[in-house]
Amino acid sequence: METEHLTYLHSWYCHATSILGDIATFAKLAAQVNLLSAADERLTMNLNTLSLFRWFKKNKGREKRAVFRPLLTEQQKAS
Repeated sequence: METEHLTYLHSWYCHATSILGDIATFAKLAAQVNLLSAADERLTMNLNTLSLFRWFKKNKGREKRAVFRPLLTEQQKAS
């Protein structure tokens, strides 16, 4: 599939992460990519969690995690 459409899966992955966010699981992302590809007229994808994860690691993907910083206490604000 990637030999015919080089950026097909990448574009759907980016679209799925823009819908679900960066902290979505691979299971949710795979389901979203399958839904998005079903609406397209090209090839319909049938990804599962493991196949999406393998593609992600094969293409040297990096997971983005939200950074949660603790709020400042009143004592820290005063100093």
